[in-house]
Amino acid sequence: MSGIRDILTRKNATIVTSAGTFTATRPSCLDLIEALEVAEKNPKAMQAWFVFRHLVDGNNQVFGSIDEVLACDVHLVAALAKAIEGLYGEGRD
Repeated sequence: MSGIRDILTRKNATIVTSAGTFTATRPSCLDLIEALEVAEKNPKAMQAWFVFRHLVDGNNQVFGSIDEVLACDVHLVAALAKAIEGLYGEGRD
């Protein structure tokens, strides 16, 4: 688990998958609000939204749209989305 300072300051998180190592931004309160809206309006796109919104390369988002994410390998997107979704629960314990 990450330190509370990393969580509160939204230090980027490292995600390691069988396909490589990736960087994701930690969610803000505004991200949580937007995630709830996406989940309500288009729950099938939730995993793609997590990856679209949080996957970064340096200071830049990797994907320009959810459609770009949907064109990627489904297994990689699922693995990244699962890890990113976990960031929303950090610090609860």
